[in-house]
Amino acid sequence: MGAGLNDTKDTKVAQDWLDRYEAESAQAVKESESEVKQLANDWRNVIADKSGARIIRRILDKSGFFAQKFTGNAAMYYMQGRADIGREIMEEITMFYPRGFMEICVSEFKKSYEARKGKAKQSGGKEKGNGR
Repeated sequence: MGAGLNDTKDTKVAQDWLDRYEAESAQAVKESESEVKQLANDWRNVIADKSGARIIRRILDKSGFFAQKFTGNAAMYYMQGRADIGREIMEEITMFYPRGFMEICVSEFKKSYEARKGKAKQSGGKEKGNGR
């Protein structure tokens, strides 16, 4: 009989633990959802603000996210590590505010295009490597 009582007691302890665990997990999920919503809202607000978007683009530029990283030497690994920070930022923006991702990319591509166009004008229309 003693074993039967222990089984019931053990089952009760296990059930109490499981109930507490489920309640804590439900609370953690609720808090996590709230944090994710807040983060998404924060990204929208930062990107929607012109000065915030400029700062994010500057951080991405400084990280080397948009730059060529292949050098053929050890510096490449350093630059790749820096670009990983930019990639993490872009992943968050893409996940929480896809329109912001597009706005940043379009802005960066326009800037890159204008820079190439300016170089072409300076070289008299001759672009590197085309032999003209």
